[in-house]
Amino acid sequence: MSELLGKWVQAEDQPFPGLWFEFEEDKIFRAEYEPMGILSGGTYTIESGKITMEQTEHTLGFIGEFKGLFVVEGHQLTMALAATPGGARPRDLSDARIYIKAS
Repeated sequence: MSELLGKWVQAEDQPFPGLWFEFEEDKIFRAEYEPMGILSGGTYTIESGKITMEQTEHTLGFIGEFKGLFVVEGHQLTMALAATPGGARPRDLSDARIYIKAS
C-alpha cells in the first residue's frame, strides 16, 4: 500500500491537468482541481490493484463510492475510476488517467 501514499498530480497532457489526489496512511484521501474550485475528500481502501474511494465531500455534491483500478510504476500512477458514484468498476486501464508523484 505504501506505493500509493503521497500526492499525485494529473499530467499536463491529460483531461484535467493539475488535478491532484493525496492518499494518506490513515486511509484518508483529499483531492483538488483548482481551475474549477473543486475540493473533495473521503476514505479509500485498496486490494490487489483495485481502489474503492468513499467520497464524503465534494464541492459539486458528487458523493458516494467510486470504484477503480490502479497501478504504480515508479513515479507514475495510472488510475481509472467509475464515472459516477456507485458506477461499475472499470474492466481495465484503457481509459485511465496518468498522475505524477509530487510528494
